[in-house]
Amino acid sequence: MRRQYLVASMTVGLIFLCLGTADLQAAVQLSFGMRASSPERFPVYDAWAERFCQRNPGVQMEVLKVAGNLYETYLVRIAAGTPVDVMWVGMDFLSMYEHLMPLDELWAKDAAIRDIHPGALVNARWQGRLLAIPFGINTHTVYYNKDLLSQAGLAFPRETWTWDDAIQVGKALTRDISGDGVPDQWGLQMYYPHMAWSYGERLFAADGKSMIIDDPVRLAGISVWADLRSGRTGVHAPSGDSLVNALAGTVAMVHRGVFEVPKFRVQAQFDWDVVAMPYVDYKGQRSRTTFMSPEMWAIAASSPHPELAKDFVRFIMQPEQALEFHALGAVIPTQTSIASRTFLGITPPENLVAFIEAMDYAGEQFWANPAYNEYQRTLLSGPTVTRMWRGEIPVEIAVPEILRQVNAIMKDFYDKRS
Repeated sequence: MRRQYLVASMTVGLIFLCLGTADLQAAVQLSFGMRASSPERFPVYDAWAERFCQRNPGVQMEVLKVAGNLYETYLVRIAAGTPVDVMWVGMDFLSMYEHLMPLDELWAKDAAIRDIHPGALVNARWQGRLLAIPFGINTHTVYYNKDLLSQAGLAFPRETWTWDDAIQVGKALTRDISGDGVPDQWGLQMYYPHMAWSYGERLFAADGKSMIIDDPVRLAGISVWADLRSGRTGVHAPSGDSLVNALAGTVAMVHRGVFEVPKFRVQAQFDWDVVAMPYVDYKGQRSRTTFMSPEMWAIAASSPHPELAKDFVRFIMQPEQALEFHALGAVIPTQTSIASRTFLGITPPENLVAFIEAMDYAGEQFWANPAYNEYQRTLLSGPTVTRMWRGEIPVEIAVPEILRQVNAIMKDFYDKRS
């Protein structure tokens, strides 16, 4: 069937309308929104829209590439009664939780969607309902310099290693080569301590309306990061970007996301690999975590065409479309069969599967709550937490105060919505 495209300029980007031979007034219009910050993806998104039109006569697709504030754009359109039906969302998606359609039925009935790694679904749910379908994930692992470890006569870290192991190896790799009393080479540099909030069991109460961050295992994990960040271990690089330092060979082990793999492949002048984040061991109880951020598809609860929107999400999650997208290599595929056919076929690193396995232990993430934008500053950069990471306030004193502040913010947030 012959198609044509109409292009309209908007303050938020471009809209492409895929029109069939049917009269425009009679066509069913489905909108599909995403950020405008990844132009390399646009040909794939546009191809999906055209293909869906071809397979569904009488449907026209509006592909909305948002150059401004993504969630604000979505909310403005919802308020205006013209919601974006199918939406790209990231880790802030729960700020829109009241406007998202539960998608449990999609997961239950579609084999391609059921192929999603269970760990990727943990933070896509709110109060038991699946509010988004994760298609891509970024996880963090430890990148390590195999040459530096070999030169020091050290074994490479294994999947079962602990923070005690990591710090011991870090001590052997921290060296004052110039003899000026200051190390020129450091064992470790861990730039994102906020992942420590996810040690232990549940991070949020069962109803999601308060945090639980003062259990012993979590406190032990937070203490490890505070010891590293404050310099108390003597193995942690005190300054500089950890990626730059790692590529320069002045830090042996750093944690970074999967998005750094291409940079290591091109820029690293040494042998390297990745390994799972270390366990924290508290009186025989082991726990580990990592930072994880998703890319997902959501449907507006007020979509005038909910079944068609579900059909489109099913369509873009099928292998034909999923393989097309993940050939770009942008993120880790959440679908295990797609990951085995695309992501896992790339080397180095040899242990690339560590990024996928990280989904097994990432657990509840600190951002996976509708109140996140309200408590974010207190938890990540407020004065108490900042002084804790600097070693100026003991963990056992700082954490109860952070918990008090965060839970007061969350109570106010949910009280206003009750």
